[in-house]
Amino acid sequence: MDQLAAARCPRRSDGPGYPRSGGDRADGATAGVLHERYLQDVLRYVLRRVPQREEAEDIIAQVFAAAFASLPRFRGQCALYLWLLGIARHCRRGGPDLGSA
Repeated sequence: MDQLAAARCPRRSDGPGYPRSGGDRADGATAGVLHERYLQDVLRYVLRRVPQREEAEDIIAQVFAAAFASLPRFRGQCALYLWLLGIARHCRRGGPDLGSA
């Protein structure tokens, strides 16, 4: 990763139980840790863009399902939080990208 990319998306050690790169296996324990650690942050992000709580909760379920399925491909080029927000931006059901709201 070049220095410019590193400045925009720094690596971050999220502590034990977190994958460092795509080589780490996604398992139930890792999924639980990710969900517990990031649920409120991702929910806050989605609720700012989708005011209906029920729809936001559906999107959150999609985000974490997609994240758990994609975790083996996570390259560690940015913080997991930013990666999850990127997934959230693309998960809105039948609507525009959440980033444009």
